[in-house]
Amino acid sequence: MNLMKRKNHTLNNPSSFPLKPIPKYLLVSFLWILLFVLISLLPWVQELLIVITTKLTNVCLQIIGLETTVTGNQIALLSGSEMKFSIIPDCTGIYPFLILAALIISYPATGKLRLWGVMGAFATTFLFNYARLTLLIFIGYSSREYFQYAHVFIFQITFILLIVLYFLWWLSWIYKKTKK
Repeated sequence: MNLMKRKNHTLNNPSSFPLKPIPKYLLVSFLWILLFVLISLLPWVQELLIVITTKLTNVCLQIIGLETTVTGNQIALLSGSEMKFSIIPDCTGIYPFLILAALIISYPATGKLRLWGVMGAFATTFLFNYARLTLLIFIGYSSREYFQYAHVFIFQITFILLIVLYFLWWLSWIYKKTKK
């Protein structure tokens, strides 16, 4: 009988159900990701990200000596394979950054350490993304077949690895900072 009372008391009182740390962390992270993605889906946010990504990628291509032209969200090669590349929201690097930012913000660390983590995630994901886009277009300049392979397989996997490795690095960094 005592066991029944205990079960009923717990079932009737949801506040006595403390979330375990990992499920709570995952839930909070998921909610942050959801919020960030909803904000990133606003048309003006997507347009801004596409314009910035298109222009900065074109600058990178000019630096490495490729002749290109930009029309709207499209970068066209003027030599080599003469491919045209449309920059879409997925090309901006925003989603990997948002996932990292959500994981970092949700983590129980000081505000200062989380801020440093988010700033580092921003720099890392966007620098990697511009290098990725520049290299992809350079590969496309040389070979349409290799472009498709690099785009679908190599760089998708590499971006996932970047997120995991950055987050693990950040965790070890804050561990060292808080241990001092």
